[in-house]
Amino acid sequence: MSLFSRYKKIFCYLLEVCILNSYRARLFCTPGLRQTFLDFRINLVEQLLSITKDHTVKRRRPARHYHAYNPPTLKRVHGLRKCILCVQNGKNNVTVFRCPDCDVSLCILPCFEKYHIENGL
Repeated sequence: MSLFSRYKKIFCYLLEVCILNSYRARLFCTPGLRQTFLDFRINLVEQLLSITKDHTVKRRRPARHYHAYNPPTLKRVHGLRKCILCVQNGKNNVTVFRCPDCDVSLCILPCFEKYHIENGL
């Protein structure tokens, strides 16, 4: 058994104990409350996940553009090109990635996402 799995089991056990203790504390503080432990846990998870009233979790919109490698050159399998955002910011970074839909070369992090957010893509 790895050390990580032991810590994971201990963490899960301590989390269960904390949830049970908070349920008992809530029942003690509000004597007229009739709520089962299962309902308490479901309510806790909903609050932690910030579920809206229509029970949908707020998520980012899916990405429409995906990265791809630059076309090969005579010397390299994936060609090197300058990242357009880095050039605009005065840096001289080269990258092997590009957005085939926009036809621009971009660093994977953070330029790819930043470029598409700024341009509304």
